[in-house]
Amino acid sequence: MLEKPIELINEVNEISKKYKTMAMNTGANFNIFNILNIGQREVYLCCLLKELIDPKGSHFQGNTYLNLFFDVLRKNHNDKFNLKNMIEPIVSKEEVIEKLRRIDITIDDFKSKQYLPIEVKIYAQDQKEQCKDYLKKAFKKYSQNNNARLCYLTINGNMPDEISTDKLTLAEKEQIIPISWKKDIIEWVDNCISNKNTINKPPIREVLIQFKKTIQEFCGEFKDTEQMEIENLLIDNLENFENAKKISEAIKIVQDSIWNNFCDGIKLKIKKYIQNIEPTSNGWYVCYEIGNKKIYIDSNHQKNLFGCFVEEKNNITNFNKIKIEDLIGKDNFEKVVTDCSEWIIKKINDEQ
Repeated sequence: MLEKPIELINEVNEISKKYKTMAMNTGANFNIFNILNIGQREVYLCCLLKELIDPKGSHFQGNTYLNLFFDVLRKNHNDKFNLKNMIEPIVSKEEVIEKLRRIDITIDDFKSKQYLPIEVKIYAQDQKEQCKDYLKKAFKKYSQNNNARLCYLTINGNMPDEISTDKLTLAEKEQIIPISWKKDIIEWVDNCISNKNTINKPPIREVLIQFKKTIQEFCGEFKDTEQMEIENLLIDNLENFENAKKISEAIKIVQDSIWNNFCDGIKLKIKKYIQNIEPTSNGWYVCYEIGNKKIYIDSNHQKNLFGCFVEEKNNITNFNKIKIEDLIGKDNFEKVVTDCSEWIIKKINDEQ
């Protein structure tokens, strides 16, 4: 009965071993954006965007990457940006304008009388009249008026929300040009990577390659070859697919069991040392309420993560994000339960 699912697991295991060996030999899994957990952080990605398009950036490639950026905008948006060749562009980050607003990136060229603000979004929400104020700044700069443009960058190239463009006329809204990470920025990064000035400069080239992979990941576009090979293993064989369903159902049961054992193990250890504190239980988490603070263990089943947190006035301090793999095996399980329990006991004692 278990023979076929076990065969499937063994096949997947062999595929995983193959790609793990390849990653070990090539360093393919080393990505500084993921290591520093900044792969979806707008502030940090804006810094890199600015540095790349800035002719005075530390890459020392002059206007190369800025010109490639403009080439993509012209090609994909039918010259809607009304861009001319810039002479001495100055690229700035977080330029402060009226109402103390900060524009993510601006490209300003006094000699050609051009000024292009760029608003960068990944998951952040629009603010009230945000794009209206940015476009207003572009109107005034060099009296650009109808020639003014605002570059609005989102994952899929969406227009800003109405709250951000409130009080703009239809004609003024057409001066906001939406571009996308998924198409425009990935195409631009590809062009930067293949450019002759980049090919012979490994530090720049490798950062760009990692940057592209990071963008593909938060755009949901990245499928590595290991995942594709496993998918083909299931797609091409109905029996494999059915067995994979059985394994998936079993994994869900195992996850729930590990979660319950994890919570129970922590509660037992805490009760042994602190008798007067009882946790509340509310489905997904176990919580100890101490004064104005909440100390709790929580899970995110979708991402197979566990964690211990302290919450005070909606501010959360994260102790650790524990992958479910960290709890597989008796020794691993006991160590994680002990570490988490000791941390929670210390926090409870600190508050009493």
